Amino acid sequence: SLQSLQTMMSRYAAIALAVFAFGIIVAWVMSNMSQRLLVEPIGKLAALVERISRTKNYAERMHINRRDEIGVLINGFNNMLSTIESQNNELRKHGEKLESLVELRTKQLHHRANYDTLTKLPNRHLLMEKLQEVMERSRRSGLKTALLLIDIDRFKVINDSLGHNVGDELLQQVGLRLSAT
Repeated sequence: SLQSLQTMMSRYAAIALAVFAFGIIVAWVMSNMSQRLLVEPIGKLAALVERISRTKNYAERMHINRRDEIGVLINGFNNMLSTIESQNNELRKHGEKLESLVELRTKQLHHRANYDTLTKLPNRHLLMEKLQEVMERSRRSGLKTALLLIDIDRFKVINDSLGHNVGDELLQQVGLRLSAT
């Protein structure tokens, strides 16, 4: 009779359906586990990479206690961030040092361009610049301006008879006395 065949086929169909449902449940559970174990940490790491790229804050770290490949990847990323942070700090220090050196050299160049190296007094270039400023101010205000010219009598004779070293010393002494006055 076909009745027993139909009963057997119904039983096999029920078993196949139960195995199929069990397989779907197992697949869903495994998918959730892999989501939690693999995709979620990689997603967090990707979000951290994006945030660090945007903010340039290399002090951020991802903390995870795993001994698998994901843990190795995250620890490697954290170590790389430590290296970048350290190098970034060194570059900042070098930049600050270079900026202060440039500032110092700029001041030195300004001083060399505007002051006599022997007497340390303002040179002709700075004198002309300041004189123009004073004359313009005088013209605007209507006040008078005076210019005093100081000369060292027989300086050439001193230089020729006693030597340039003595002449330089005399100029330095005059410069010191003028600066003190």
